[in-house]
Amino acid sequence: MAKKKEDKDSKKKVLVVGGSGQLGSALVSQLDEKFDVLGTYFFNKRSNLIKLDVTKKDKVFETIKQISPDIIILTSAFTHIDNCEIMKPLANDLNINGVKNVVKAAKSVKAKLVFISSYYVFNGKKEMYSERDKPDPLNHYGITKLQSEEEVSKLDEYMIVRSSKIFDIDDRTYVSSLMSSVKAKEYVNVASDQYTNPITANYLAEIIALLIEKNRKGIFHVGGKQYLSMYSFAKKIIRYFNLDTNYIKPIKCSKIRQIAKRPLKCGLKTDKVEKSLGITIKSFSTMMKDLKKRYKKK
Repeated sequence: MAKKKEDKDSKKKVLVVGGSGQLGSALVSQLDEKFDVLGTYFFNKRSNLIKLDVTKKDKVFETIKQISPDIIILTSAFTHIDNCEIMKPLANDLNINGVKNVVKAAKSVKAKLVFISSYYVFNGKKEMYSERDKPDPLNHYGITKLQSEEEVSKLDEYMIVRSSKIFDIDDRTYVSSLMSSVKAKEYVNVASDQYTNPITANYLAEIIALLIEKNRKGIFHVGGKQYLSMYSFAKKIIRYFNLDTNYIKPIKCSKIRQIAKRPLKCGLKTDKVEKSLGITIKSFSTMMKDLKKRYKKK
């Protein structure tokens, strides 16, 4: 028993802020073996997580001081793109002021901060973006992520991970909703002119874990191997689960009822992260095989 305690104490302590979300929950699972991991939630209550509202500065400081983590991973955000446009004050509070609170608290305990950002910081006119490309967000969500990046980069110890579209199969995700609609024989319109290189939450968590283990710093782009239109992506998902692709219908992004502008051609180059970690990004089909295995277990 003493040896187990010693092993636990020798592990670095990681706090995942937003540990109940799609990526956050994947990170909690992924990091559990090599780190002493704690997570927080706000809306999606989980019995093994601590409730934390990042907009409450005093509570953020109190929680982080009490835990005293070596590393904080900030995944929580207001991610509904159109609602960020409608409710800008709320988006600012959660995505900018909340980040500022975590940044200051991280500095107070000398913790490294890993911030999860987005391909939405770019305007989508270039197709594939590297870490050296200048951000130019088209919508308020992208603006909040970019401003948060600027706050995080003031720290001495930080890493910013910009991700492409993240997908998974739990009940709250785009893929789950897509599959449910097709199973119900409902037609789904999907943008045929909006492109990125999607990545599963589990695989993204795996790469972030490697970056943390190797103590990498700075900005890294992480996305899938294949650059796809959202229409092609949706059809591949449906086909892979042996459902009827005829229910997936192509539509121009401009014809979809959306309030916020979307970056249309916005993939992320992964050369830097692959070279830094000595890996080759998995193919879309390999990610889908992993996803299907997990789907069968549910």
